[in-house]
Amino acid sequence: MADIYIINSETPKDIALELQQLRLDNNYFVLKSKTAKGIIMEIETYKQNSFIYKELEERKNEMIKQKNEEIAVKAKEFEETLFNKIFEPNKLSDNEIENLCLEFYEKFVITHKRRQKSYQIPHVKIINNIEYWRSWITGFPSRGYKTIANSYLNKIDAEIGRNKYLDKYKLTETSLIPSSYIINKNNNFGGIIYYAREYDRIFYISSEKPTLSKESQEFWDWYQKSWDVLAMYYDKTSNVCYVIKKPDEWKIEDNYTKMYYRYGNKEKFFFGMIEIPKWLYTTPAEELKPEDYFLLTNADVKAEFVKKIGINRLVDLGTVVDSYENYPENEMWAKSEYKIIDMSNLKLAKVVSNIGRPLEFFEYAPYLYMKNQTTGVYHLEGLHPRCKTLYDAIKMRYNGLNIKDYDIKDIK
Repeated sequence: MADIYIINSETPKDIALELQQLRLDNNYFVLKSKTAKGIIMEIETYKQNSFIYKELEERKNEMIKQKNEEIAVKAKEFEETLFNKIFEPNKLSDNEIENLCLEFYEKFVITHKRRQKSYQIPHVKIINNIEYWRSWITGFPSRGYKTIANSYLNKIDAEIGRNKYLDKYKLTETSLIPSSYIINKNNNFGGIIYYAREYDRIFYISSEKPTLSKESQEFWDWYQKSWDVLAMYYDKTSNVCYVIKKPDEWKIEDNYTKMYYRYGNKEKFFFGMIEIPKWLYTTPAEELKPEDYFLLTNADVKAEFVKKIGINRLVDLGTVVDSYENYPENEMWAKSEYKIIDMSNLKLAKVVSNIGRPLEFFEYAPYLYMKNQTTGVYHLEGLHPRCKTLYDAIKMRYNGLNIKDYDIKDIK
């Protein structure tokens, strides 16, 4: 990029010639003076102004960058604070939880004449069980209090200018607790577990402390109190306000693949959405024994056991179908200790339902057992059920080579 100074003679011919020289990657300045001294003074003025503008622009960009970095730090701190709030132990009595629901009814339901006709004083049911939020709501639930709560939240957004703070605060787009994990958040009107889109609003109001109308502030005060429970749902059909109380202890580990929670003396352990025994949750994989597999009866739990211990440690539970020992003439197969092992007695799923439940199991599940000649590590590799012999297995593994006694020559 260059600074181009044009001495404009103001004749049509000269102007046309000047325009032909324009390039978008240059800065152009038209000089008006007629004398050499005047032209030099104009150039000096442009240079000085250009330097000042450039300096101001750099300073402005640096301030914007610093501000964005400060916002990013605040956003990260906020997410950690909110995450810790989600997992804090329950601190409310059942009576306080019941009053939380009744306060919503008294302040935000019966204060409107139209709602008085549609709603009655709710019954409150407290749930000491956080998994399968859908399981105790049958059919398509009525929206109930959710519509009322949303109207207040939309009013707050209008008051504080939602589009402005959405541009200003770039929080994670997903919920702090993944929406597919254990709790369905779609039916809530309160509670700390809510839509991902709510977190930017909470962050903005907590950080900027904008002025709200009296009605909006009253709702926001109640809404913050509701964060002491996990989730709230009102079913208009049954006139019941359901509340999932926070556990006395709750944690999600290993990138949301493991979960534990406790209400009083009742503990529950999960891998994904599968409830498992405590010993399977707490025992390190290397300390699990293959024969522990037969302590389990549920197919889903058995599958989780296999994932944790690793199928390569379960070979003793399988049946040898073919072995390198049957081929003494093939030295390379012997060195790799090739075997085909049928693992079908582990009840490996062949067909699963749309919710992941096994519907059909493999009657024959062959695996190629082998030793890595470089590292000495043994591992299993799944085979097609058509593989009955090592010839079949090697042919499959090496992309259809039809060589009866194929030697492995590419060991690394």
